[in-house]
Amino acid sequence: MAKATPNKTALELHLKQRLGELFALKYDLLLYDVTSTCFEGEAANDLAIYGYSRDKRFDCKQICIALGYDRRPACR
Repeated sequence: MAKATPNKTALELHLKQRLGELFALKYDLLLYDVTSTCFEGEAANDLAIYGYSRDKRFDCKQICIALGYDRRPACR
């Protein structure tokens, strides 16, 4: 996150625009959350990479998961 901080405003604007393009959303409020999960075992996953883990699982590959939502109660 430290690398993203200097570009926070530009990053937020880009994500808002891209989300609107992908899902044709019109909104006045957009909330988002980011988390990660790790993989154990031998299964191959091209999206998973080794990286920082708050769970101290540096031995496992992981992916980041983002969730964005607006005021509407339905999933999109």
